[in-house]
Amino acid sequence: NKYTNEKITTGFIYLIRDPRDIVVSWSKHQGFDFDTTIEHMINQQSISRTSKSSKGIPMNLLRWDQNYKSWKNLDVPHMFIKYEELLKDTEKLIKEIFYFFENNFGFKINNFNTILKNIISSTNFYTLQKTETTKGFKETNKSQFFRKGLSNQWESSLSNSQIDRLNKEFK
Repeated sequence: NKYTNEKITTGFIYLIRDPRDIVVSWSKHQGFDFDTTIEHMINQQSISRTSKSSKGIPMNLLRWDQNYKSWKNLDVPHMFIKYEELLKDTEKLIKEIFYFFENNFGFKINNFNTILKNIISSTNFYTLQKTETTKGFKETNKSQFFRKGLSNQWESSLSNSQIDRLNKEFK
């Protein structure tokens, strides 16, 4: 069942992350081992819940690549941001997001530099991590949601067979 389409979606920004790193992060978040996490990511029938309890709304996750393709094929203004690029140059990507809204939706952003600095400081990974520690965070499950925020963790965490399987599945 499509939950979004061109009739009800004006545009979107899709943050995409290397699936090998998703395995490391999601396994910690869900309390699964890496192989179980990989199975969830490649299984078309995989289900997640919208809350920690078994009473949460079931949600079909799709395979990692199918989820990406379902958004890529949507014919509306869109922007794909690689998480790894966001880590490398946050300011540049936030400026690109501003331009995306300005060019596609006519948004004019007043006090551009002030807002940019505020976004960078308030969404800094360590700020979010501290907020989760002091105030909690709804998405926290088996471990802290804002755990490390790094890229390429998979290189020292996954086995060669796990890496090969993910590379084969998601190219």
